[in-house]
Amino acid sequence: MKSYQVCPAVLIPCNTVIVADTTYFNRNEGVCIFYSPGLNRVIEYSIIAYEKSSIYLQLRHRLEQQGFQITAIVIDGRKGIREVFSDVPVQMCQFHQLMILRRYLTLKPRLKAAKELKAICKNMCKMEKDEFVALFEKWDKDWYNFIYERTYDENGKWYYTHRKL
Repeated sequence: MKSYQVCPAVLIPCNTVIVADTTYFNRNEGVCIFYSPGLNRVIEYSIIAYEKSSIYLQLRHRLEQQGFQITAIVIDGRKGIREVFSDVPVQMCQFHQLMILRRYLTLKPRLKAAKELKAICKNMCKMEKDEFVALFEKWDKDWYNFIYERTYDENGKWYYTHRKL
């Protein structure tokens, strides 16, 4: 059997946008990666047991020590991770946004307001920001009273009737 030695490519430090995420192979073993779309490659990673903001901070420091400068980052939305990158523009991954919407609106919403919101969000990735904001603001205005309806329990405490919206 032939043996091969993998020689990692030498990367020239530059300004880059990072897409950061973690995936798991099993319950306690995963990999956190920093991918650069501009370079079309993973530029830093760490094998991990748990996803913690300290891992993202460690990877950031390793990149910066190599001379890379992070100009923006796309993350999955975990709050602690956002704080690690508080000094650069942060965008929540659109896939993760859609999965959150799916969790709240379900695959087959019954309420008309939820159906309309799902239709707007379905095309979110294909729209310009201004178009999406305009559609969402119109939806919010049209459904404002419905969204903020309150239900009172027997103790007089209230909660939003349509919380998931």
